Amino acid sequence: MAAETIGLTTMGEDDGFVVTGDAGDISAAGDVNGDGFDDLIIGVPRYNGNSRPNTGAAYVVYGSAGSAADIDLEDFSADNGFVIRGWKTEQRIGELVRSAGDVDGDGFDDVEVVDSSGTLYYVYGRDDGIGRVNLENLNADNGYKVTTGEDLDPYYWGFQPAGDVNGDGHDDTILILPPASTGESARVFALYGTDRPVYSVNLDNLGAAQGFEITGPRHLDFYYVAAGDFNGDGLTDVITQTGGTATEPAVSYVVFGSTTQASPVNVTTLSPGEGITIPGLRNFSTAGDVDGDGIDDLVVTAYDATERTMTSVVLFGGPRFETDFDYGDVDESDTLRINWSNTRLIAVTSAGDVNGDGFDDLLVKGKPDGSVPFELHVVFGSAERGRVVEIDRFSAFEGFTIVNSSGLTPTAAGDLNGDGYDDIAIVDGYGSTHVVYGSAYDAVTLEGTSGVDTLDGTAEADVIAGLDGSDVIRGLKGDDDIDGGFGQDRIRAGAGNDIVFGGGGADVLYGGTDNDALDGGKANDRIYGEDGDDVLYGREGSDTLEGAQGADILYGHVGNDTLSGGGNIDILDGGTGDDVMIGGVGDDIYYVDAAGDTVVEAAGGGTDTIHASADHTLAAEVEILILSGDAVAGTGNSLGNKIFGTDQNNTLDGADGNDVIEGGSGLDTIFGRAGNDQISGGKMADTIDGGDGVDVLVGDGGDDVIFGGDGNDDLNGGSENDRLEGGAGDDVLLGAKGYDVLRGGRGDDLLTGGTLRDEFLFDISLANTGVDIITDFTSGTSNTTSDNIVLDDLVFTALTPGVLAASAFATGSAASDADDRIIYNTTNGVLLYDADGTGAGAAIHFATLAGAATLVASDILVI
Repeated sequence: MAAETIGLTTMGEDDGFVVTGDAGDISAAGDVNGDGFDDLIIGVPRYNGNSRPNTGAAYVVYGSAGSAADIDLEDFSADNGFVIRGWKTEQRIGELVRSAGDVDGDGFDDVEVVDSSGTLYYVYGRDDGIGRVNLENLNADNGYKVTTGEDLDPYYWGFQPAGDVNGDGHDDTILILPPASTGESARVFALYGTDRPVYSVNLDNLGAAQGFEITGPRHLDFYYVAAGDFNGDGLTDVITQTGGTATEPAVSYVVFGSTTQASPVNVTTLSPGEGITIPGLRNFSTAGDVDGDGIDDLVVTAYDATERTMTSVVLFGGPRFETDFDYGDVDESDTLRINWSNTRLIAVTSAGDVNGDGFDDLLVKGKPDGSVPFELHVVFGSAERGRVVEIDRFSAFEGFTIVNSSGLTPTAAGDLNGDGYDDIAIVDGYGSTHVVYGSAYDAVTLEGTSGVDTLDGTAEADVIAGLDGSDVIRGLKGDDDIDGGFGQDRIRAGAGNDIVFGGGGADVLYGGTDNDALDGGKANDRIYGEDGDDVLYGREGSDTLEGAQGADILYGHVGNDTLSGGGNIDILDGGTGDDVMIGGVGDDIYYVDAAGDTVVEAAGGGTDTIHASADHTLAAEVEILILSGDAVAGTGNSLGNKIFGTDQNNTLDGADGNDVIEGGSGLDTIFGRAGNDQISGGKMADTIDGGDGVDVLVGDGGDDVIFGGDGNDDLNGGSENDRLEGGAGDDVLLGAKGYDVLRGGRGDDLLTGGTLRDEFLFDISLANTGVDIITDFTSGTSNTTSDNIVLDDLVFTALTPGVLAASAFATGSAASDADDRIIYNTTNGVLLYDADGTGAGAAIHFATLAGAATLVASDILVI
């Protein structure tokens, strides 16, 4: 069974509630009024107070038992919570809102907001009725403010509750200020909580008792700062990032919480015990305690442009964060990985424990390619190490999905209704805040033991967990969600659109009818899709995957796998390792990423495509080859192939057949071989050889060299300075733009230079060639637009190298004296070579200038 889907527009009162209003930022507020229920703070920066535009406001919405009714901020009352208001035009209170934790240590959580001038305001919680808070009248009894001494845009501010950094029993705050000007570093502060009274703190005069500043390289990154107890010592740590550009590699620094922290802290001089350095770590946020060990974890997100996949990696807290380590050396088996293909603009943050299982969960937000709305998924935490969650085949064991919104801004909300499950708050694209209550979310309906079990589902949608032991599980009917657990399991999903996970052990999985998702897990599994359009995923081990009927997707992942598509249009991706992929009938798509991969395709089995990230030669009966990633060389077969290069310097070989080849944007070498080929070089300087057959060869961008080979070919140089050689046959050569050299070769060729200065080269024995027609010859001395006819003295043996002597050039239909060697007929454009002038030897017609274009001796060069 697929992950449960919650529609924001179709929620019932038991699912959550809606706060209508022009919300901007939202955040969990903690328990501000001390009633045992977590509260929510909603920023409304466009609120107009006292007829002043955009003074802004922040609404603290109280949590309460049971199912709350919907709230309209225009009718907000003291029963709903309280309001924090600005007093100045364009003050925009509510642009950023956060919980501050309990900064003054009185047992009530506090909140913090920022205004457009860069001033941060703390508002204390209490239980005797807060009412309305006007920040103009803020005093030491109800809060305090923090100033920077600079006018900073709050849009670029960052601040987050930090727990207790210095161990004094007061919650602290991490403040992140943007660079004051271009080229400067961001500024990061840890601001300590403190007993009352305090009214104002200026960060430029921050004392050691008030907190500390984190300093470092010039490019301290404002965007990525995280706070949590990552080393498990009971004090909150702070992580900052520098670099992360093409010229400056990313490095992150962990500053450990300390009861004796000095100020400032320079991350480049951290000593053991003060913090650690993590090269390669970037784009991170606090994940909460995902594995339930009592220590905070960190989530790192990156986009793979080649695979077009967003990947988030959870680094579990603990001993790893006690000493320096390189992120590139992290063992994947000691992480949680979340993959989401064809998706960008991803954000992964902590959701709290939404399903109440003791593990913090993750909010995963992304924008699929080509899709306007964002998507939001909740991934459940787990103690399992090495787990991989594929959002594209998300199951009820792994989390749930929230839909129906055009612009999602999600946050963890705490437990607003006091039911023991953390809730989620989401601002949609229209300014309404949707609160989604946490719950058990599809708890297991049938569970095995640590032994050998036989488990049968029902005709309904079942959730079945085999646990340990070598189990036999049958889903029967319904859209089932089945997890075999550890052991060598045999699972038959049956009818329905099922999701099956084999788990640990060498499992055998059968999809049955309908459209199933089958995941073998670890060890050497056998997976059979059977009927329906199935997704088969081998994961670790050397697996055997058979799609059978239906349009199936087979992914081997790690190991030397064998994949068989079957009888439809299938997608086969072996993953890492030396894989064997058998497509069967249908227009199949293969992904090859190792030289040891083997593709077997049935004769007449459709038009098939291979995407190769390693050098590859097409197997028999495969028509299309698309290179990607690090692949450089691609070779076709005897069929009429389509071959596409990359942005690297490719060597592409069509072999026999009528091929279509595109080089891409590198410096390519392309061979058409036998057959009537169509070849395009691409953006850079390419070398193209059409080979035998009637070919169409286009250089496109770059200074190309194009050989037609045998056959009547069509050559087009493209936009730069090209060399075109027709070879044997009656060829058509077009230099197009640029300074081109055109060599017709054997046969009666048609030569067009194009817009700039071109050379028409004749260097083949006149006894073995035909008569070429030059369509656009331009006479003259211009270095940019005038053309030349170039004659090789090894062929034109009576000529002397250099500019043709005027005495050797004549006009008319025949030589008029013994010195005439090149005769040009100004009436019909016929160009002759006469080795002995008026002697006994006959003149040879080797070219014709269309339109009897002007030609003089100085237009002809002898080499």
